[in-house]
Amino acid sequence: LPVRGAQLELFARLLVPANCSAIGLTVLAGKEERTAIAIDATRRLVTLDRSSSGADVDADVRAGPWFAPTGGVTTIHAYVDHSIVTFIADNQTAITAWVHPQDRRSIGVSVFSTNCTGKLLSLDVWQLANG
Repeated sequence: LPVRGAQLELFARLLVPANCSAIGLTVLAGKEERTAIAIDATRRLVTLDRSSSGADVDADVRAGPWFAPTGGVTTIHAYVDHSIVTFIADNQTAITAWVHPQDRRSIGVSVFSTNCTGKLLSLDVWQLANG
């Protein structure tokens, strides 16, 4: 995606099949680090994976319940502010975590899926201002 930034607001609409083990967005992505925001329809979870976010401090995967019906459209509303990532799935489950990007060039955004034919239906992005 041609989207980059350390301070962003993102709103994604995703088609999530019932057999999808992960579909979502990576943020603060660089050559060797990234933070993944995902829907896991098979386990009915939303996840924030910071195991590759940079420094090993607090490198873990956070998860919460996913309440949306499988096989339909789901939304991810995310805020990225340098080292804080917050997202809300389907306006029901929210997760916030501190991440530790080490490379200032880690500002990429991408879409990913694992074992899934889901797809990104739309993505709105706003660059946030310092202040």
